[in-house]
Amino acid sequence: MSTFKLANMTIMAKWHVLNNGIHYFQISVPKTLTDRLGKRLIRIRVSQVPVEAIRECEKLGKAHTAFFKGLRLNSDLTDHEGLLAAKALLSSYDLSPGDGAKEVSLVNQTKASIQSAPNTQPHLDAFLEEQLGESHEWSKTAIMAHTLLYKNIPLSLSRFFEAYVQNHVKRENTDFVNSQRQHWNKLIDLFGDVALEDLTREQAHEYINHRRSKNIKTTSILRELNSINAVINGAKKELDIDFRNVFSSITIPNYGSDSVRRNTATKQQTLTVLRAALTKQDDIRAILVLLIFTGARIGEIVGLKRTDIDLKSNYVSIIPTDIRSTKSNASRDTPLHPIAVETIRRHLLTHDSDIVFPRYYTSNHTKVAAASASAALAKWIRTLTEGITSHSFRHAARDRYRDIECPDEIAEAIVGWKTKLDTSERYGDGYSMIIKRRWMNKAWAWLAYKIDSSEIIQILD
Repeated sequence: MSTFKLANMTIMAKWHVLNNGIHYFQISVPKTLTDRLGKRLIRIRVSQVPVEAIRECEKLGKAHTAFFKGLRLNSDLTDHEGLLAAKALLSSYDLSPGDGAKEVSLVNQTKASIQSAPNTQPHLDAFLEEQLGESHEWSKTAIMAHTLLYKNIPLSLSRFFEAYVQNHVKRENTDFVNSQRQHWNKLIDLFGDVALEDLTREQAHEYINHRRSKNIKTTSILRELNSINAVINGAKKELDIDFRNVFSSITIPNYGSDSVRRNTATKQQTLTVLRAALTKQDDIRAILVLLIFTGARIGEIVGLKRTDIDLKSNYVSIIPTDIRSTKSNASRDTPLHPIAVETIRRHLLTHDSDIVFPRYYTSNHTKVAAASASAALAKWIRTLTEGITSHSFRHAARDRYRDIECPDEIAEAIVGWKTKLDTSERYGDGYSMIIKRRWMNKAWAWLAYKIDSSEIIQILD
């Protein structure tokens, strides 16, 4: 491992060494394999551009780790690890896939050797003798490496997905893996567990048409395609292979034409639901009050922790985490209306959990049950008014800030819509709470209410 600086960053580069100013990949051969490989160290010259050298060392390191594992535990090697191991074995002999088709000049060979049996592939001799010679037991890795010398070994759809997951930063996140697998398995269900490289652009269009025939909305199909492309591009990078991604930049006919516009809660509907919610002191109604006044997404509210609520300065911090993301993947501090402050203050007195709404977290705090909360609210709201859901209050918030001519960048800072802003708007700490609260108060100026000395909230006519 070496350490060097790039710009203002200090980089710790594993498997990288700098020798006399030259960048190399270097890895120690495990003691149990030194006799078999005939060396204690594998060193390969890499790119002399630092960033590229680090990237190459990372790939070679993963490949050689799989290679060593393949030599010791062949039976445990998965298909994609086997491919990495085979490539690493070839690289230890300065060979690459496809080198079996290359021939070299006879200039350096003796006249006698040429006349008896000209060897046009001396670059393969060491590998063939040491790995596939009669005195050796052929390993699966060596056999696969030999195959790679002459032809490409495609991976099946299921094995390709394994390669993607094993190297992903979220590989321990069961919900993420299952979600990605669900999309990927739709390909397998339609075409079978074929080699990914054998799929055509025509089949990619067939996938879209098949999903549309199932009455899947085009926006949902786009999400599926984004997931499929993430798997393909991620695994291609990890396996260091290159082929055309037939799903890349594909067009969905009439995209968005089948979308159904969600209704916006009117002021009267907001008053009806708010009055009813304030008469009940429970968690689901507290969630709804926060949704009404913050315009947040239900997952953002259900996933709140006690530390996200500041009852001294009266605002809530909505921060993306591993188990609760935000749509734009950005954090924001949203001012709380006095009614929301009083509602959440009362709710926090009912329990001592670090989670604001513990009923909607799994027992091990690894997942937010936003869908359950949304279903419960939808059922209750239908008893009060028709045509809206809990998400309708987010749409209402959008209209509310438009009506008061609030600048888009300030509205985004409060409610979290993703708008196309000038890059400079992303610099600095953003708008102060004073400015955001001023616009929030203006947006809710139409609402008449009273909180009396007994802290009873009343919505006035």
